This record gives sequence, structure tokens and C-alpha cells, in this order.
Amino acid sequence: MTIERFHLGVGVLNNRLYAVGGFANEMSECRQGVGVGVLDGLMYAIGGYNGRVYLKSVEVYRPSDGVWSSIADMNLCQCLPGVAVLDGL
Repeated sequence: MTIERFHLGVGVLNNRLYAVGGFANEMSECRQGVGVGVLDGLMYAIGGYNGRVYLKSVEVYRPSDGVWSSIADMNLCQCLPGVAVLDGL
């Protein structure tokens, strides 16, 4: 990697490995300890810590436009969440 990262998440989307979070990214909010999941061709960044507070925010990455967008928050803040996708769920 060309940029140092700390407590990042990783995900594979369209045969590419993505380093997500770790305070250096293009999301609307910097986050370390982020959970990452890929479902239906989209990558999700879930929770984390922004250096001040734990997060309940969720963002989605659409490779078609290369942009992270905020979506509905979780009910509770989560840092270092375990995220898994099994059989499309």
C-alpha cells in the first residue's frame, strides 16, 4: 500500500482487494476498527471509531461510480464488528 493504515477492514469486490478505513480513505467519516462486508456487488463499511466516538454509521461503496455513500445507521455503535455474508445473506 502507498498509504499507511491503522485498524483497517478489507474486502474483495470484483476480484480486487480493498483496504477500507484506517483513517485514510474517501468515506464521509474516517473510521478505524471498521467492519467490511460485500453483498450483491456492493461493499459495506460498518461502524468503527473516528478518533473521538464509536460509530453506528454505515456506508456503501458502489464500484459503478467509485463513491462511498452514507446509508441508514445501525441502532447501536459498533467497533471491530464481525461481518460475514453467507449464501447472499
